[in-house]
Amino acid sequence: MRKHRGWIVLLCCAFLYFSLPAAVHTRVADAVGAAVSWVTRQVAPSTAPAESSTSSASTASTAATPKEAIVPTGKLAARYTYSFAPHTDRTVQQLFTAAINIYNQTGIVKLTPGRAGRFTNHVTLSSYQKGQTNGEAVILGLGGPQITRWTGAKQATVNHASARLNLAYRSRLNVATAVHELGHALGLAHSTAPDSVMFPTDRNVTKLSPADLAGLRAIYSQ
Repeated sequence: MRKHRGWIVLLCCAFLYFSLPAAVHTRVADAVGAAVSWVTRQVAPSTAPAESSTSSASTASTAATPKEAIVPTGKLAARYTYSFAPHTDRTVQQLFTAAINIYNQTGIVKLTPGRAGRFTNHVTLSSYQKGQTNGEAVILGLGGPQITRWTGAKQATVNHASARLNLAYRSRLNVATAVHELGHALGLAHSTAPDSVMFPTDRNVTKLSPADLAGLRAIYSQ
């Protein structure tokens, strides 16, 4: 009897349904459709929120600022000494000191005053003067790494870098330029992101972007 009870109940429900007026049939169908739609949404949510989330994550994730081609990944120590070349302009010294503080605050690299050592990283900071002619682009400074790989009894990869600011355009020099050139010395290359300190055109950006920080971490394996 139990085996057929379900069929009996189903037949009774069908009889009652078809004995109702047509208007009631429509309301019942609408209610059933709404219930099915609600259950479907609970079991399998629409893909719109996921797409929105994916899009947001893609927008939030930023590629790391690239490194200079000669800079190895994960081979350089994060500690540097730095010194100013003889006769470095005082204003330039102040700008580079401010830039050093900005990089030290990241906690990724550490620059302290000191002499260059054969097996230790070092940055030499200086000023120079060179005006551009014949429509050449104005260059406010120069900076870059110099990588040496020691093999044998003493193995090490060392960066003896340099960064300079151009006194020919003294009125245009600022902390942002010093941060940019010091970034080159530490291994960062130019970036296409306008919020990066490594953007090739001066935009007075002094704060390292998340991409800049990711680029430094990639170089120094943090």
